[in-house]
Amino acid sequence: MDIMVGKLLQQLLLGVIILAATAASIPNSTCDRMCGNIKIPYPFGTNKSCSLDQAFVITCNHTFHPPRPFLDPDIPVEDISVLNGELQVSNPVALLCKGLNHPDNGYDFLEAGSQASNVQKPAVPCNTYGRCIPPRSSTVDYTDISALLNLSSFRISETRNKITAVGCDVYTYIEGSDQGQKGFTTGCLSLCDQNLTVVNGSCSGIGCCQTSIPKGATGYILNVRRLSNDTLPGGIESKDQSCGYGFIVDEQAYNFSSLHFVNLKNRSSVPLVLDWAIGNKRCKDAQKNKGSYACKATHSYCYDSTNGPGYRCNCSEGYLGNPYIPDHEHESCQDIDECIGLRKPCNANATCTNTDGNYKCTCPKGYEGDGRKDGTDCRPIVLGQSNNKIISIALGTYVRTFYKNFISQPH
Repeated sequence: MDIMVGKLLQQLLLGVIILAATAASIPNSTCDRMCGNIKIPYPFGTNKSCSLDQAFVITCNHTFHPPRPFLDPDIPVEDISVLNGELQVSNPVALLCKGLNHPDNGYDFLEAGSQASNVQKPAVPCNTYGRCIPPRSSTVDYTDISALLNLSSFRISETRNKITAVGCDVYTYIEGSDQGQKGFTTGCLSLCDQNLTVVNGSCSGIGCCQTSIPKGATGYILNVRRLSNDTLPGGIESKDQSCGYGFIVDEQAYNFSSLHFVNLKNRSSVPLVLDWAIGNKRCKDAQKNKGSYACKATHSYCYDSTNGPGYRCNCSEGYLGNPYIPDHEHESCQDIDECIGLRKPCNANATCTNTDGNYKCTCPKGYEGDGRKDGTDCRPIVLGQSNNKIISIALGTYVRTFYKNFISQPH
């Protein structure tokens, strides 16, 4: 009897452990999903119990009004996309200026968003958020102001971001590494010439240059260097216009202007897009363990990350929501009612009927076709064409019968 009780307790304990392991990957319904004006969707969360794991914890700093979300824990978060598997953060701008008077209020370190622990000590003090700053109310030469980013679980999007240099006769280069700690160096050169016109909106190398960042990058140190004493377009020299800038930016969020020669020195950060993924397994391997498999919604699918290891989830076609949340939660993948809203997928004469994950268009009486705007639409049935078909069928049947009877009769 004692042995049976012992086995029963073992099975019960094992069941509790399994349930606990499964529950650890399911968000708590009481979790706060907003930090200030920024939504924090699962698998992210403001603490470990509200996120998939520690890598997805977002620190919500309530000392600011409104509160501000941070990653890792000092990179400002601007947006989180579950659909695209992207995270937009604030990224520091590196600059090179001569005799620039530093503003009394200093640079806002919150707009920098990086760690500076691995950078060589610069000529001026450096805060812990990726932006080197001089003492307040001082005038210095910015000779080596660098920016850096060091990530553990995220990759810098090589499709969304560009390494950018702005200024005359300056070049920006980054020294980076991927998740396998493989190093790389790349950059671009921005030149100015009195005979060449700077074109707003163009970063082709005159006043502004851009180049791609390698796939899989998890961190970098960015530097700005000058080739010679700069001369701005038109031959005008000015220490207010002698700054060079370097940064990695979401190319959709940056449009070059010649005004940036001057006013970028007042901007300490730009938007940067990071790619995120679940773990380091591919879909086929992750699906073997249903307990830890992150695609919880029934109507969801898995796809491998194209920028480093791991996988992501999306709702199946015809469904919308968060694929990382189980079906019983209202934010999980829900059926889209295609028949309502502005899309109106059916012909104006057709009747739209919503189905699970799809929809059906029915043409009215006297019309034929699938009724869909992207299909064969609804077309009036032409009676003459239908009668001709009937006559042709009847005539063909008559000819075959006559021929058969004619052959079978003796002559």
